[in-house]
Amino acid sequence: MNPLFHTEFSISDSLKNVRKSVLIYETIIKDGIWEGGSTSQFSPVMTFKLWEKFSNNFLEVSESMEVNGKRTFGYDEPIIYKRV
Repeated sequence: MNPLFHTEFSISDSLKNVRKSVLIYETIIKDGIWEGGSTSQFSPVMTFKLWEKFSNNFLEVSESMEVNGKRTFGYDEPIIYKRV
């Protein structure tokens, strides 16, 4: 078992479920800035959340993975990529 990823199912099984699921994005466009994201239930206990915000000048990405309601991956602050 991978000590950093405590689950009771295999990664290959969860990926099979992901391929069957549909990602539904919530989108907002305001003042030239696009925001959108989705919440995907990879398994009964695993949830993946994605939120993106971008314009011509930047891309902001926030991702998190939760298992049994506890975050196992993700950061408190989004990652921001700035166009140079």
